[in-house]
Amino acid sequence: MKNTLLILFLFSLGLSGHSQSFGIKIGSPYNGGIVYNIDQTGKHGLICTPTDILFVKIPWGKNGETGADSKTDGQMNTKFIVNHAQEKRQENKFAACICDTLSLGGFTDWYMPSLEELEHLYIAREEIRGLVEDDYMSSTEANADDAWHLHFQRNKKPRFHYNKTAKDYFFRCIRKF
Repeated sequence: MKNTLLILFLFSLGLSGHSQSFGIKIGSPYNGGIVYNIDQTGKHGLICTPTDILFVKIPWGKNGETGADSKTDGQMNTKFIVNHAQEKRQENKFAACICDTLSLGGFTDWYMPSLEELEHLYIAREEIRGLVEDDYMSSTEANADDAWHLHFQRNKKPRFHYNKTAKDYFFRCIRKF
């Protein structure tokens, strides 16, 4: 048992040492954006765009169910929102459509974060420059009329859902590495 624990301990040191030598850390520029979440291997995680997109608030999208209800998979949610906008022949000026067509740093696989992916950005907000103390939208739909958002403001309940068309919000596009 002691040998097994020692091996596991040494193995974990090797992983953390590897991630340090790999040079990836929260807040570092990497693959077209800024790293804001790293998995246990130190080799994979999430990157956000270096700035808010457009520097202005925009609407989430039109009311109606898109199927973008995953709290963990923003990439899938983004595809559902984009497909819904195309099927309804809506303008592509919504956050998910902008992320879906973004080409930045040589990468084109950007998407709008799910609620959980946005919560990771909220946790890392001190290391990510340029996030404003305001409301940011996720790609996670709460129902036909509402979508989930997060307050990036101090002393506020972080999660809330609000009408998709009634108010505009800030957003960041993200990608996996």
